Amino acid sequence: MSRKSAILKTVAILLTIICMCFAITTCTPTENCSTVKHEITFCSDAGIYSKIQVAQGKTIIKPENPQKQNYIFLNWCVDQELNIEYDFSKSVYESFSLYAKFKMDGVAVTNEITTNTIKSIVKITNTSYNTNIIGMTTEYVTGLGSGVVYKIENDWFYILTNCHVAIKKQNFSRLSLTVFDYMGREFDAELISANANYDLAVIRFKQKTNEKEKTDAIALNFALNDPKINDDVIALGSPHGQVNAISYGIATQFKKITLSETSEYYSNVQFDVLQHSAYINNGSSGGPLLNANLEIIGINYAGENNGEKGYSIPVSKVQEFLLSII
Repeated sequence: MSRKSAILKTVAILLTIICMCFAITTCTPTENCSTVKHEITFCSDAGIYSKIQVAQGKTIIKPENPQKQNYIFLNWCVDQELNIEYDFSKSVYESFSLYAKFKMDGVAVTNEITTNTIKSIVKITNTSYNTNIIGMTTEYVTGLGSGVVYKIENDWFYILTNCHVAIKKQNFSRLSLTVFDYMGREFDAELISANANYDLAVIRFKQKTNEKEKTDAIALNFALNDPKINDDVIALGSPHGQVNAISYGIATQFKKITLSETSEYYSNVQFDVLQHSAYINNGSSGGPLLNANLEIIGINYAGENNGEKGYSIPVSKVQEFLLSII
């Protein structure tokens, strides 16, 4: 064999080896690539839901739908913003993560609120007044707000509301607080503590002994953490005096706001508060903002005149306030 033939044979062998290696590492969808696998990670709100290995060129078999309390699973998305749904007919050529997208089960949540959660909501009337030397009322002013029962102890029902709802109005010497439960049953209440720097207050009323007048109010739990932006939120309260109102929205941002028409005597909040899109209006102040698990994530304290933007004291600050009065 000539030297030239030997060189050509060697080159041919090398080219054959290179092609074989290239075929192994860069398969087309129709080739057998079972030796090359990619890891697909499925993520939900709770973290990693599952991980699977998929052979290159093969498609993903969908896992069982993840579960989330009071939510309906929609689909798996390729982006964490949950805007782009993944196409499970596509073949896999790399490792990646998929993210679970849910929507709140409005029917289930509304049913739970109307049959159970609403029992924790109260309407509050504040009558501030002056009297003369013989005890007769000479002048008075009334205010309206909302509140939520957060503790029941020894026949006492403890209610969270706003400072500006519960305290005596300026230039008045006496205060009378009245609470109406979700069924309209009326109770005299007393102020326990109030702090304008949080715009929060605690009032309480006592269970009545007459069976027909007893309340069946319940106490709501607090969420462990403040909500995240775009989390679903639910506002309960008495806008314009309407009892048992329910509205839905999302958390939009945390920001500082100034209540230009409100005296610092009533509300002097300097920290970032939660802005949300659940409808509230005059009379909603002091009502709770809930998550989809129907836990307290804030106390509504202000809003736009059209009701399209609401502001809440976040639950982390609510807990600060409660710890300060223990």
